[in-house]
Amino acid sequence: MQKITQLSANYGKTVLFTNHIDTVELNAFLGLLYLNGVFKSGNEDPKGLWNADGTGRDIFRATMSLDRFRFLLIAIWFDDPAERELRKENGDRTAAISEIF
Repeated sequence: MQKITQLSANYGKTVLFTNHIDTVELNAFLGLLYLNGVFKSGNEDPKGLWNADGTGRDIFRATMSLDRFRFLLIAIWFDDPAERELRKENGDRTAAISEIF
């Protein structure tokens, strides 16, 4: 939440995709990340997944806007970045996500 608040200040009050996230939207976001892997779209530009010209995936457009997805991708962290370097120094190669697992 702290990162979302910090980033929201950069955009101003008129931008809607910088609102705070709730549990339902977090689940939707994680689901889109999961689907990204299922569709083997890891190296694909996210913009392509939201295309409405028949080349994109309808589920991505139906779930949230591309701007919101990109914002959440930047804003959501699953660890404390201040402690990440220490964990890396101690040999944890998955320091950014190891707390989850």
